[in-house]
Amino acid sequence: MDLRTLSTKSKFVVAAALTITGLLAWRWASGFTSGDLFFDDAWAALPARVPLGTALQMSVTTPGWTLLLHFWLALHAGASWWAQLPSFVAALASVALFGLWMRRLNFEPMVAFLATVCFACNPMLMVFATRVKPYSAECAISLGLYLLSERARRQPTRRCLLTLAVVSVLAVVFSFALVSVVAGVWVAALLRCWRDAELRREVLVALGLSAVATGTAVLPFYLNRPPTLADNWITRGYMANYTSTHALLHSLLKMCAGFGHQFFGLGVGNNFENNHFQASTYYVAIATSLLLILAVVSVAKWSPDDRRGAVVAPTVALIVVVLGAMVDVFPLGDGRTDLVLYPAVVVLFATGVEIFLAHGANRKVVVQRWTRVVVALVVVALSFHLAFARSARYPETHVSSLWGALRPLLRPGDVIVLPPYLAFTWADAEITPTTIALHDSFAWPQGFRPVSLTPEVFFPERWKGNDPRNAKLSQSFSRVWYIGYTVESWNPYAVTPNTPLTSTMPSYTRSDLTHYGWVDTPHSSLLRDTGVYAELLVHPNSPH
Repeated sequence: MDLRTLSTKSKFVVAAALTITGLLAWRWASGFTSGDLFFDDAWAALPARVPLGTALQMSVTTPGWTLLLHFWLALHAGASWWAQLPSFVAALASVALFGLWMRRLNFEPMVAFLATVCFACNPMLMVFATRVKPYSAECAISLGLYLLSERARRQPTRRCLLTLAVVSVLAVVFSFALVSVVAGVWVAALLRCWRDAELRREVLVALGLSAVATGTAVLPFYLNRPPTLADNWITRGYMANYTSTHALLHSLLKMCAGFGHQFFGLGVGNNFENNHFQASTYYVAIATSLLLILAVVSVAKWSPDDRRGAVVAPTVALIVVVLGAMVDVFPLGDGRTDLVLYPAVVVLFATGVEIFLAHGANRKVVVQRWTRVVVALVVVALSFHLAFARSARYPETHVSSLWGALRPLLRPGDVIVLPPYLAFTWADAEITPTTIALHDSFAWPQGFRPVSLTPEVFFPERWKGNDPRNAKLSQSFSRVWYIGYTVESWNPYAVTPNTPLTSTMPSYTRSDLTHYGWVDTPHSSLLRDTGVYAELLVHPNSPH
C-alpha cells in the first residue's frame, strides 16, 4: 500500500486502524504468563520435548503447527511467554491481513475500517492471541489464502495458480481446519474460469496437483487420528449427534448458539457436558442462523459482479464447515475452532452493508452522512466494549511453585495424584521424569498422554471416567497429595458469577479417590498457589 496515493479520508482510516491495532496489541499482551502453561497449551507444547519422529506422531490435525512449535520452542526452552509468542504475532498479522483484504476488495474506506475494527476486537482473537494453540495462526493463513485467491481471480495466470496451489497444500498440512478455506478459494477459481476452456484447464491442473500433494502429505496423520477426537466434539455438541432426534436437535442448537455466543464473547450459556441451556441460548441460536443465511443469500443474489466473485471463497468456506459439522468432520460453535471462519463472516456482513448503502444512495446526502456517523460510532463503541470489557487473562497454572512448597512436606509412603489434564502441565514443566504414551488402549482426544516415570507421582490412564488403578493406591501408599485446579485457572469466560476464584474444580480423579475410601485429614492440609492447590488425603484401611 502506497500512502502517497491515498486520499485524506483513506489516510485517516489507515492511521486509525494502526492506532487501534496498537491498542489491541497492548491489551492482548496482558495475556502473557510467567507461570506454567495451561493444560491445553502444555498439550500443544509437549511435542517440542521429544524427538522429531515422536513429535509428528503426537500431532493429530495440525502437523505443520506441531512442527513449527517443535523447532521454535527448542530456541528458548522452558519460557512460557516464548511459547505464546507465535500466536501473538499471528493474531496481529491477522488484523493487518484483514485490513489489506478489505482494501483489496475495494470496500468504501469507512466500511473497511469498521469491518476491520469488528474483526480485530473479537474476544476469541484476544483470548487465543496468547495461547499456544494454532487458532490465530489458522486465521492469519486463511486471510493469506483469500488474498491469493483475489489475486488469482484478477490475474488468473499460471504463476498465480501454481502459487495458490503450493500455499493451499502448505495450509492444509499446517492445519486440517483450513480445508474449508482451501475449498472456497478453488471453487471461486473454477467459477471464475469455467467458460474459458484454456483457463479452466490451467485451474484444473493446478487443483489436481494441489489435491494429490495434500492427500499424500496429510493421509498418514488423518489415519492416525484417535477415534475419541470426534466423539469428544460430538459429546460437547459441536458436531451433529445422530444417536436420537433429541440429541441431533440439541447439537444443532449448541452449534448455532455457540457460534453467536462465542463471536461476541458471551460464553455458550450451558455447562461443560451441555446438559442444560439458558433461555437466551434459543434466541441466540435462531438469530445466528437467520443472520448467516441472510448474509450468504443477500451477498450471492444482490452483489455487483465484481464483488460477487470476490466473496465466493469465504461463502463456500462457511458452507463447507456447516456441512462438515453435519457429517462430523469439522466442529462448529466452539469459538476457538470458529476463528478461521470469522474473516469470512465479517466480510460477508460488510458486503451486505455496502449493498444496503448502495440501495439507499438516493436519499438525502445530509441524512445519509449523519446516519453513517452515528452507525460508525455505535459499531466502534460496541467493538471496543467487546475488546476491553474483559481482560486477556491467561488461565494461570503455577504448579511448579506449588511443587516447591509441597516437596518439604512429603514423607515416605506419600503419593502425588494429579487429574488427567493437569498431567500435561506437570510433564511440560519437567517437574519429575515423564515419558509419552502413543496409541495406547485408552485413546485420548490428544492422541497421546504423559506417563509418570516416578512411582510416587500418579497420572491417570484415562482422560475421562473411572480409573480402576485408584482402588489399589491404599495398598502401597499411606497418604495421597491430590493436586487439582481452582476456578481461577479455568477459562475466565466460563466462571460462574460470584464463585470464589479459589474454589476447587471438581474432577473424575478426585471423585475416584473419594469413591475408594480416601478422605480429608482431620485438619485438612491444603496448599494453594495461583490456579492450583494440593490437598492431603488419608485412607482408614491403609496398612501403612
